[in-house]
Amino acid sequence: MHRHRPARGTLLRLAAVAALLVTAAATSWSPAQTCAAEGGVAAVPPVSMPAAAPHPSG
Repeated sequence: MHRHRPARGTLLRLAAVAALLVTAAATSWSPAQTCAAEGGVAAVPPVSMPAAAPHPSG
């Protein structure tokens, strides 16, 4: 029984699936990123624009 080589499209699909699996494994095994709430920019609300500013027309 003679087996032929897979087509280029099949090889590209297999390579894409392998890359996605590697990316998913690296994402799931990487340590969790901590939130920047202890001193980052997102922890401080903007001072120049209050949250409940009245509309100028009343």
